[in-house]
Amino acid sequence: AALAIVSPGSSADDAKSAKAWAQLLDERRRALTKPSEALAQKALNAGVYDVAHEAMLDVLNFHPDHPTLHANLGLTLVDGRWYGPKDMVFVKAGWCWDLKLGWVIAKDRRRYDAGEYFDLQTKAWTTLSTADEVHGALTNPWVVQTEHIELHGTAKHADLVDAANRLEAFYAQIFANYARFFVKGVGDAKLVFGLLDHPRMNVNIARDLALYKASLPAGTDAGWSAGMWIPSANASFFYVDDVSVIYHEFTHQILHTFSGGNAAPAWLTEGAAVYTETPTWIDGRLKLGRFPPHSHVGSHFRLWAEGKAMPTDRLLSIVDYHDWSSATDPHPQYCAAGAMVNFCMEADNGKRRADFLDFLRDSYLGTDRGYALWQYLGVDRATFVHAFDAWCATQKS
Repeated sequence: AALAIVSPGSSADDAKSAKAWAQLLDERRRALTKPSEALAQKALNAGVYDVAHEAMLDVLNFHPDHPTLHANLGLTLVDGRWYGPKDMVFVKAGWCWDLKLGWVIAKDRRRYDAGEYFDLQTKAWTTLSTADEVHGALTNPWVVQTEHIELHGTAKHADLVDAANRLEAFYAQIFANYARFFVKGVGDAKLVFGLLDHPRMNVNIARDLALYKASLPAGTDAGWSAGMWIPSANASFFYVDDVSVIYHEFTHQILHTFSGGNAAPAWLTEGAAVYTETPTWIDGRLKLGRFPPHSHVGSHFRLWAEGKAMPTDRLLSIVDYHDWSSATDPHPQYCAAGAMVNFCMEADNGKRRADFLDFLRDSYLGTDRGYALWQYLGVDRATFVHAFDAWCATQKS
């Protein structure tokens, strides 16, 4: 019946039909989004930020260009894409973001389609393959800026743009899942969507392992790493290999940057990063806390079934980073730490999540007053260890 309103006819009839359809669509959208808007506000006021995020996404599913919500988030719609305030500097200068090419000159799309590429750094037209050669050296790396991130790297431009797209989506989801960690007030929608204002985060991505090691600050031992967050340099460093390493280290960077330091025990710091390192796309959304078979968390369940997993008491005793990094085989401890955080965030419908995030925040800030994780969760150590071990025993790798 609704579709019947829009019928072919004269131009006057078409205009009338279009107006009727727009009115009907607006009414239906309001009816569909009103409950989710109310739930989002209620969740924000209660500090249940993950629920608030889901409710807001439901609103955007029904009304992708919801003007009030986007205005509250400080976003601007230009040619079908929403941009944050830092990105708008590029947009106002005549640029637009292309998911494969990064920033391109909007009025010159035909030149890009013909195989040309404008190098924003040299301010000259060239080809992307030639530009990749020019920026393949540490002395003249690519620089790609997005709303929250500044990427430097000798990797190919396509890889850097792909990383930028991934990290922006990941950044937003980190704030949605860990919002309670960042909270400084109640009811801030920008917090839930990761739109807090701050300087861009410095990320470096090298083309290969040799260039990765060469890009590290002087005196840094790369060891067996494929990437690392270096607080003294206020930057993270990777090479194009395993994207899970990039997600892992970028988690360290976000949590450290927004807490101003890290006084947390080693197992907790690493567990939080393992929890986020294998995000998956589900129904167009990036989800954290999933553990495909190749992940550290999935490996912990396999090791558990084989009787080779790191004992829980041993994991909780690794407080100092020297003890963590000196392990001959670090794999079991990463697996156990990731499983521990996954248990606190996801098990039993996430009932421990809020208390765990309070513990994570206070641990980073050094304000936990000596209270242990299980005390934050309201149980004794033996009860907590038993619950975690029992959960591990029921999981499949």
